[in-house]
Amino acid sequence: MGGWKQWRDRSEPTSPPLFRTVALRASSSSTGLFEVAGFALFAVGAHHGIAVAAVLSSLFAAIAAAAAYFLFRERLTRTQAVGVGVVVAGVAALTGVRAQSQRGHGRPLA
Repeated sequence: MGGWKQWRDRSEPTSPPLFRTVALRASSSSTGLFEVAGFALFAVGAHHGIAVAAVLSSLFAAIAAAAAYFLFRERLTRTQAVGVGVVVAGVAALTGVRAQSQRGHGRPLA
C-alpha cells in the first residue's frame, strides 16, 4: 500500500524548505516591492486623472500575456492574442480621443 504514510515517514528531505532558498526570497521580496510601487504609481496617476490611470491599470492582463510570450516563450491562444489586440486598440483609441480633446476640439474627458 505505501502511499502517504510511506512518503511521510521518509527520513531524508526531498527538497529544501520553502523560504530557505535564496531565489524564492528574492522573488517574493521583489514581488512585494513591485506591488507597492504599482499602487503608489496608480495613486500618483489617479491624482492627475483617474480616467487615464484606470485605463492603464486595466492593462495588467495584456502585459502579463505579452511578458509570458516574450520572456518565457509561451504560446498565446487565438483568444488571448485577440484580447491583447483589442486592449491595445482600445487604449490607442482612448489616447486619440484624449489628445483631440486637449487640443480644443471637444470637451475634456477628465
